Amino acid sequence: MPKESSEEETSFDLGGILKNQVLSLRFGYLLIIEWLFDEDEKTGLALYQWLSERLPEGKVKYVKCHSPKDLAESLGEAQRDVSLKGPPIVHFEAHGEEPLPGDIPAGFIGPDGLGGSALVTWEHLGDVLRPLNIESRLNLLVVGAACYGEGLLLSAHPGQPIPFVAAIGYTSTVSVMSLKFSLLELYRGLLIDKKELGLAVEAANLDLFNPEEVELRLTSMVTQWAESFIEGIGPAIEKIRTHIPHGAADQLKDSSSVEKSALPSDAMRRLRWGLVATWEQIWMFSDFPESEQRFAIDFDRLIDLAVEHVDRI
Repeated sequence: MPKESSEEETSFDLGGILKNQVLSLRFGYLLIIEWLFDEDEKTGLALYQWLSERLPEGKVKYVKCHSPKDLAESLGEAQRDVSLKGPPIVHFEAHGEEPLPGDIPAGFIGPDGLGGSALVTWEHLGDVLRPLNIESRLNLLVVGAACYGEGLLLSAHPGQPIPFVAAIGYTSTVSVMSLKFSLLELYRGLLIDKKELGLAVEAANLDLFNPEEVELRLTSMVTQWAESFIEGIGPAIEKIRTHIPHGAADQLKDSSSVEKSALPSDAMRRLRWGLVATWEQIWMFSDFPESEQRFAIDFDRLIDLAVEHVDRI
């Protein structure tokens, strides 16, 4: 996810948390949504033409959009077609908003249909992708073929079902040539050579012209949400600790790292209950029984990691 330039990236060992180490997705075809200005090179169309010569009929679809309304309608049509064609891989060709220093991009930019430009925010994009992901039984993969396309990750919101299961996007600005060649390699690997998704992304990165400045990155939303919980639960943990009796707090402060990470059992129960309820909601366990296995995590270990993270900062 895009970060302020002054921040350092934090990584967590989630190996013991994710019970299902293999992210499985089903898709029936590639949907290329091109939302570019008239003067732009039509990279989406070029990708469609290249793939059409190499894939069976019906495995790739191209839609040219002239406005945000067209974009939303193309996703609505894909939702209606899921029963016939299966879930699509949704590929966006657009401009990514270039953020000011210290900011993060707000969304994709393209024509407004009236001769000007329009911004589709990540939040709005999540709202229009979510019904398609639900109709696809949580099998949606999205690709941001734009500068800062990784900002797609910002379209997910707490308390709502996830808008997609995984995203691929560029971490910074990307040249047209880098975009064209890296995406050809991505889909050559994924759709023609039938490579595993992560290996296809690795191969695509080898075709970037400026790999020291930008990366095409794959992110699972299971990992994204787990890391967000670890980084975001700190205030709640500190609030719990303010209610620990004074003597117990001193003992906690002076204890070993394992003991230090412990919280009172009733606090652990409350944290766990809230985490489980949120996880079941965003992955729709009650609607899709298979989600409980596909997106299973070790809730207790995740809370332990969150507490350990608070102790380190």
